[in-house]
Amino acid sequence: MADDSWIKDVLRRLDKKAWPLATAYLDSLSDADRAAPAQEAAWIDALTAWARQPMPPTGGLRLVSGEDGATRIEILHPDMPFLLASLGMALAAQGVAVLRVAHPVVRAKRDARGRLQSLGTAGALPESWMQFVLKDPLSDPEGLAEA
Repeated sequence: MADDSWIKDVLRRLDKKAWPLATAYLDSLSDADRAAPAQEAAWIDALTAWARQPMPPTGGLRLVSGEDGATRIEILHPDMPFLLASLGMALAAQGVAVLRVAHPVVRAKRDARGRLQSLGTAGALPESWMQFVLKDPLSDPEGLAEA
């Protein structure tokens, strides 16, 4: 676990509404996987903004090529056993090298249309918010989607 000053530096860059996600996100990282606070905050902001869009009950998946040069696969899905391990194995089977994984499980309240209402709400359903940062850009994103 990183020191409190590093966590506080990331949190101060975020809207307080994102703190339940940010705390779970940061706790899901190993010390070796932690990036600079500004980078972590940018990735958390991007993930939160996407999650605020209506999601089907089965979740969502997106491929992001960021301005920072990092390619990320981001997945929101109702939490279930072995989800992270299964996705990691599927990526490995496709020859995709993963630099780091963030996997917060957050209680997320959504309305009937799938729009995010709140994070960290007691009694809300747990969602797996996964972010895989890839070593290299994907040469065939369509092929990965078919896998």
